[in-house]
Amino acid sequence: MSTMKVCWELFNAIEIEEDGSVYLCCDHRLRKQAIGNIFKDNFDNIWNGDFVQKLREEALKGQYPHCNPKLCTYLANGDDRLFTDKEPNYKPALDYYPKRIAFPMGKDCNAKCIFCRDEIISSSKEEVENFNRLIDEIYIPISKNLEILTVNDGGDAFGSKFSRDLIAKFVKTYPNLKFKIMTNGICATKEFIQELNLENKMFELDISINTVNPETHYKIFRIKNGFNAIVKNLEYLATLKEKNLIPSFHLKFVVCNYNWKEMIQFVKFARKYHANCDFWEVRDYKNNCLENKIEDMSVHFETHPDYKKFKKLLSDPIFDSKDTTLSPVLTKIRNEEIERVKNTISYKIKKFFYNIKKNK
Repeated sequence: MSTMKVCWELFNAIEIEEDGSVYLCCDHRLRKQAIGNIFKDNFDNIWNGDFVQKLREEALKGQYPHCNPKLCTYLANGDDRLFTDKEPNYKPALDYYPKRIAFPMGKDCNAKCIFCRDEIISSSKEEVENFNRLIDEIYIPISKNLEILTVNDGGDAFGSKFSRDLIAKFVKTYPNLKFKIMTNGICATKEFIQELNLENKMFELDISINTVNPETHYKIFRIKNGFNAIVKNLEYLATLKEKNLIPSFHLKFVVCNYNWKEMIQFVKFARKYHANCDFWEVRDYKNNCLENKIEDMSVHFETHPDYKKFKKLLSDPIFDSKDTTLSPVLTKIRNEEIERVKNTISYKIKKFFYNIKKNK
């Protein structure tokens, strides 16, 4: 990427965690360095604090020493979607508030995904009331320059009372606001979306599905008939995408020992609904539910018994497609495998027929 471009996030965005910790982007990409706490600190001191100004000053020179290139798709893969030309108002200390904020929405969810929880979580009436107070007293006041609101992925955007209240209040307060929403898709129904007045307000919709198979979906999310509900919702959402009411539509896939053989089918599945697809490896966020399971689930580990077969699958030309994104870790594995097999007859034949089909 050109050194004349800078990371958009450092000058325009923050992410807020449930405990009030504030980050300039995903905490794992920025090496878990919070820039303050929204519940304890003055927001002006957070947004233009000394450490933040240092990060921006470095970015304006094309330097990102505090960022983790192994986890940042943009730095690792040369993907410049978040890197933009320097704007005149890009300075270490900014005179405007964030244009994109990722807000927390509690842990409420309608599924028990094996990657993050062992039970259905529902908040108490008191917790919901306290969250609504935070929306009115803290979140809305810092959003005066907001253009995109990201509903963070601690729970489910549509299955959580927290996030539904958050969306409803922001739609009412800032009617021109756009939303980036992460959901498991089970409750992403036509009824919910219309009730929340979101049909023409979703800048990006990300749905974590992780499979093309109802049985695999149950193994991962542990909720009956969830996959069938998602397919019904996808048919409706695809019509919104066709009308360009959802400019950015992504289906997500966390690769594990249950589903890795379905990756190629998942690309085709996503295309059926006019969606891009994103693949990520299992990550250990120190959740209790992953305790003692991470080794068995992580097919991308060289020690996993299916690793060699998994590497071979990753070399398939379908993953070259512009509508498909692999995480930095998976990209590295794929590139190493392609380097190993690129001169073999079998790979050349597969690549040849894939290109013919693609160009039809």
